[in-house]
Amino acid sequence: MTKNKEIFILILLSILALFLRWFPIRNGLFTFEYDMAKDSLIMLEMFQYHDPSLVGATTSIPGLFNGPIWYYLAVIPNIILRFNPFGSVVAVWILVLINIYLLKRYTNNFIVFIYAVSVGLIGAQQNAWIPYLTTHVMVPILLLLLNLKSNKKINNLQIFLLGFLSSLFFHSQAAFGIVFIIILPVILYLKRIKISFKQIFIGIGGFFLSLSPLILFELKNNFIQSKAVINFILDFGTQSKIIEPNSSGFKRIIEIASEMLNVAGQSIFPIELGYFGGFVALIIFIIYLKKKENNQDILILASLILGTFFLYLILPAKAYYLVALYPVWIYLFGTYIYKYQKKYVSPLVILFLVLASVQLVNSRNTYNHLSDSSTSLYSSKLAAVNKAYELVEGKPFRSYQFVPAVYDYTYQYIYLQNNFKGRYLPTEFSYAPGETTYNTYKHLPPKSPESEVVILIIEKYIYENVFDDWWNRVTPNLTILEEVSISNSIKIIKAKDENFK
Repeated sequence: MTKNKEIFILILLSILALFLRWFPIRNGLFTFEYDMAKDSLIMLEMFQYHDPSLVGATTSIPGLFNGPIWYYLAVIPNIILRFNPFGSVVAVWILVLINIYLLKRYTNNFIVFIYAVSVGLIGAQQNAWIPYLTTHVMVPILLLLLNLKSNKKINNLQIFLLGFLSSLFFHSQAAFGIVFIIILPVILYLKRIKISFKQIFIGIGGFFLSLSPLILFELKNNFIQSKAVINFILDFGTQSKIIEPNSSGFKRIIEIASEMLNVAGQSIFPIELGYFGGFVALIIFIIYLKKKENNQDILILASLILGTFFLYLILPAKAYYLVALYPVWIYLFGTYIYKYQKKYVSPLVILFLVLASVQLVNSRNTYNHLSDSSTSLYSSKLAAVNKAYELVEGKPFRSYQFVPAVYDYTYQYIYLQNNFKGRYLPTEFSYAPGETTYNTYKHLPPKSPESEVVILIIEKYIYENVFDDWWNRVTPNLTILEEVSISNSIKIIKAKDENFK
């Protein structure tokens, strides 16, 4: 192919990938929940107070954090978009485009196409949830491993990049990062890669380079994370059940195998096919294993797939830990079809485009439904805040938000985002009156929280007693003036404080 034609194909596949990810969530229909909002608050704080965070989001192990690189990357699109949470989604899509370029350069067009239309990847890349970032890290690592030659010496750049890229898992999903650093030496051994003593230190240096903020955090905080890891190891049985109460014995095998199959199916198809898709991926995996000319690829693919499976029979596992394997299954499927069933490439592209179109419509309908029935989307929460400003008619007001997660970081952020764009803030906005200890990101000057007008934003709750406790805490001396439903899951109450003078 000519260079111009290759560039055209790259642009076409990039547009296809972005369109499939954007269309269903346009107009704010993207997920914006507790974790995403807390991350957004941290990035806003980093920008406003020039204080880069040394750690990222918390992990399932108390006292242990992910690394902060995501914040450093995503803060730039957030600044450009004036801290609209969609800026973080844009940051995800920038990584998508980088991966598409790498796959286009080092693999074949069919693999890039599957990456673009994969229903699993599309779902994972329509929001900015940090654990899903493992899908981005795996692509360059996989390509680097595939490029290593058996019985050959690895060069210094390759070993450095392997160390550095491996450490990036600990900035997004440490639970998978641990699995990968166990599998990596096995792959290098099976491929008989020659590594000098000096290069071992180069790899270790690359690994700890991206983790330097975490190391600095450890030094400043009396090794809190190291203690958390030691405590987890010493009490592994109890602690692992707290993280995720997985089944045991044969049930555990079935549990992890079913999750692996689900991930495999979501990886290679543009539409949800359940376990059928997973069994198709498994059959192709078995057939590929028998192709003797693919020994080098199989050593890597089998180590990643089977290694992950067996390690999670021991380690605590959650379903989303396995999304890191999406690119592995895509490479396996795309390579097999392109090399051994090439006559089916064109028909599959046409079929997958049709299925992707169906999935596109279904996804849009799903998100539209969620905007009314769920509290997970940004659009609904923003509509609630906008309605609050409309109801108070420019007067000072207090706002208290009831959310099932208790910590109302989503509304905290939306109010601060509005203020960043020039809108005035409520005199107090919190989960309940005087409740400030859980949110350290406001940095607002102290002032009297009193105001006659009070807004209550109430999300659909699960436990009635929890809501009743909140209601009794927030509403004494309030007279209800107006009630408005934003959706079937969010309502707003305008009230008057009778004690206000």
